[in-house]
Amino acid sequence: MAMNSLSQLAPQGKRLAILCTILLLVSVAFLFAKSYARPPAREEFIGAWQGYSESHLEFARLELDEDGTGFLVISYLPQSPAVAYRVTNWLQRGFVLDISAMPADPDAEAVTFRDVRYGIESISLELLGKGWDRKMTLFSEARFQKRTSDASDLLKRLRDTTSR
Repeated sequence: MAMNSLSQLAPQGKRLAILCTILLLVSVAFLFAKSYARPPAREEFIGAWQGYSESHLEFARLELDEDGTGFLVISYLPQSPAVAYRVTNWLQRGFVLDISAMPADPDAEAVTFRDVRYGIESISLELLGKGWDRKMTLFSEARFQKRTSDASDLLKRLRDTTSR
């Protein structure tokens, strides 16, 4: 009878060993399957970024300099004059930027940056003033111009070949 009990345990032990092996392999595969994007180099942020708020009423141009300072210009409405801010400090933390700015124009109200994040060739941010906030997306001027130039060149070649 002891021999019969051992023979019944053997298939259960094998099943348990196979199950554990499968779980281990799946866990290892899952662990190695995750890959994280590397944060951009600091140099990726240096330069001019421009774009609109979600409503497309506000336009902003942000210039980040190599020394950790820069400028911000905001046009709040299409017909209103732009106001300037001095970026006193910007610091990269992975995909996130910490930006501090102060008014450079006497008519400019104080603004605060929140949730400034690097995306694919863009920076998304929230800009806060006294009693208001706007979400904005700014695009790298250099990369935007490169893509515009490439598209224009392709269209020019296409027009030249279809006009013959």
